[in-house]
Amino acid sequence: MDSPTTAATIAALATPPGRGAIAIIRISGPDACAAADALFHPHRGRPLSQRSSHTLVHGVIAADHELIDDVLAVLMRAPHSYTGEDVVEFHCHGNPLIVERVLSLLSARGVRMAERGEFTRRAFLNARMDLTQAEAVADLIAAPGDGARRAAVAQLSGALALRLRHLHDELVSLLALSEACIEFPDDMDDTQRHFRDIETRLARLQDLTAALLRTTHMGRMLHDGYRVVIAGKPNAGKSSLLNALAREERALVTEIPGTTRDTLEVDVAIEGFPVRFIDTAGLRAARGRIEQHGVARARNALANADLILWTADRACPLSIPAIDEALQLAPPARSLWLWNKCDRVARVSAAARARVAASWHVIELSARTGEGLDALIAALSTRLRALYSDAADSLIILRTRHRDLLSRTHDALLSAQTSLSSSGISELLSEDLRTAMHALGELTGAICTDDILDRIFAGFCIGK
Repeated sequence: MDSPTTAATIAALATPPGRGAIAIIRISGPDACAAADALFHPHRGRPLSQRSSHTLVHGVIAADHELIDDVLAVLMRAPHSYTGEDVVEFHCHGNPLIVERVLSLLSARGVRMAERGEFTRRAFLNARMDLTQAEAVADLIAAPGDGARRAAVAQLSGALALRLRHLHDELVSLLALSEACIEFPDDMDDTQRHFRDIETRLARLQDLTAALLRTTHMGRMLHDGYRVVIAGKPNAGKSSLLNALAREERALVTEIPGTTRDTLEVDVAIEGFPVRFIDTAGLRAARGRIEQHGVARARNALANADLILWTADRACPLSIPAIDEALQLAPPARSLWLWNKCDRVARVSAAARARVAASWHVIELSARTGEGLDALIAALSTRLRALYSDAADSLIILRTRHRDLLSRTHDALLSAQTSLSSSGISELLSEDLRTAMHALGELTGAICTDDILDRIFAGFCIGK
């Protein structure tokens, strides 16, 4: 990748490929204006390169006496552009033939086609944003629901960058104080006071990093979806329920118990919230190695579920021991009990029904006819609204990379507290503080290698 000071001029389609009303071609780099002038001819007035920044100009793209398209051109001069470089955008008609022709003409004039995420990478390299903000661009584009969108917007606006900058500045201050106590002990008037000050500030930094780490579970749900596991005994109608919730035939349904041998996942939006429904194998003593693996995966899914829909056949008798087993597998605090097949004659005893009602929130439904599905969706919606309203105004960690580096920062702070308690203000304390600062630097991009940047921006789309 070229450095920001010697970067080649690049171009790419910045809107989704295919036919549409508008296609935006973005050009960025030192020769952006010259390349644009070679193709773009205003209907009136001066060439684009002679105009003020943030100007919108109507004209045509033409080359070799051929009219290509009637377009709008936007000029944004460095450093006040997305990339921090001179940027020109052509707003063309959305025909792929036009896009291909314009990009070909730009290439013939020495403009290189952009790589994945290269515009945002240049924005980072030119200090238009830190690395967490750059990653938020991709998270905003890929947000599966409104909660993830809000979290990405908050991060893009710099909320996380500001919090991390505060943590970094505090660490720098603590390191400077500890180094002064070590190097100039005679000049430090009250070592015990400094010890208490460092101890208090370390505890505060631990609380701040711990608070951020506690949001990672919410971030995972916003990014990947709220994991709802459909579980129960064989032939309870779990796969039929999955199909009903997905509104399509995703799971094989037969009358043969144990048809489902693996987990099957379907992503569904409920009131704008991303939900991942997971169908599982029926829980019983496995009959054969394949079913044994399926049951093991079902139990693993239960352990990692955000919510369990324990599905039971209302048309079959149910024993008290079976209910006790369900209590162990599907704790009522994170489960709903579904009496499925309510369109059939109930054969569950009054005692069993009472035992279930005393423990779980109960919904009666029929996956086959759809009766009761609205009540289930309403119950899910209530839980989701409560869950996401708690996080509406919170700073939420969305990415695994952020979680891992924050964990390293928090661990280094805990180690610093231990070093301070056992050895006082010493080189051990200073080294722990440096470790914490290094992890934060990797998080914000202050400390970064090309390999790390390559991995991060490889997940971006071309044109962003």
